[in-house]
Amino acid sequence: MKYIRIILTLLACCMVSGCIAGENGGTETVIPEDIVTEESVSDDAVSGQDLEEEASPENTDGESAAEIAPEDAEQNSEETVWPEQTIPDAGEVVYSHNEYNCEACGEELFAYYTESVIFSTEVIPCAEQINEILQERMENDIQLSENSLERFLEGHQSEIDAEGQESLCDKYHYGDMEFFTDYFTGATQYVFEREGEEDQYLCLEVDFEGYGYWGGVHGMPFKEINLFDLNDGSIVSVGDIVNISEEEFRTLVAEYTVEDFREDGEKYFIYEEDSIYEFVDNFVGFDFLMHFSEKGIVIEYSPYELGSFGAGFIPVTIPYEELGIRLVDVYGVDVTPSDGEYFIDMSRF
Repeated sequence: MKYIRIILTLLACCMVSGCIAGENGGTETVIPEDIVTEESVSDDAVSGQDLEEEASPENTDGESAAEIAPEDAEQNSEETVWPEQTIPDAGEVVYSHNEYNCEACGEELFAYYTESVIFSTEVIPCAEQINEILQERMENDIQLSENSLERFLEGHQSEIDAEGQESLCDKYHYGDMEFFTDYFTGATQYVFEREGEEDQYLCLEVDFEGYGYWGGVHGMPFKEINLFDLNDGSIVSVGDIVNISEEEFRTLVAEYTVEDFREDGEKYFIYEEDSIYEFVDNFVGFDFLMHFSEKGIVIEYSPYELGSFGAGFIPVTIPYEELGIRLVDVYGVDVTPSDGEYFIDMSRF
């Protein structure tokens, strides 16, 4: 497993140093002063009690969808969207973008684009506390990116002084543009019950995905899952929700990953099951990358952890019943998308 530790160390270094950015004209940050909601959801609905579900679709003869013949069902049914219930007008996505263009030719050399979300205090419980945490996250993204630009310019200043700005053109205009993107990808509200407990647990999952490129053969994708307790707005981990110990959780993760390895081993770059047990024992805990799904908690192994870069993120689902919890209700959280837009011309790489 020595090679896995080396790869993980390199990956961690990349992610720490990966917020590259800057712009000649300054940072563009767009955050609305207020959020106006056209509709609000009642406290009961938000707490997972009385939000109405859509009625079962009927055909023109009044038959339920379940009674339609298979051939008719194929023509009349649509793919089920999960979650089926949605909390509307729950907030708005905001963004910040900055770029640095070559002074010699105007070509873009560095850029970052980062998003966050501001939840409506009229709709989401503890939105004020959650917004404060997410705003701090976004500000950290921006600061890291601006600092990276300063370090880059300082590192190349002597070269620019000696050879001119064109020296950067030769190096960075043939695919070596550096950038960092961080997108809000969704929020979902979950209601759980723990075995042996009457009280329900209400939490909000807020997801981000991004990509950083700092030179070399390719960049590195990343995901970040933020989990909030909707009783007080604090950040929590999966360990605060499941009804088993971290050691028991780690054992389940190893067993289900090994099962996945046996069924689809081609996406892994390991050759022995013992390597999975060793990796999980050393690196997996309640703070590992994971998210909730319809059937269970999904562990996600990032590129180079157990699989190649080409394999992408490797998901492994641990059923809820194994974790001592039951999913009672789930609601999609509908927010207004950002009007910001940033496009990377990947043909340059």
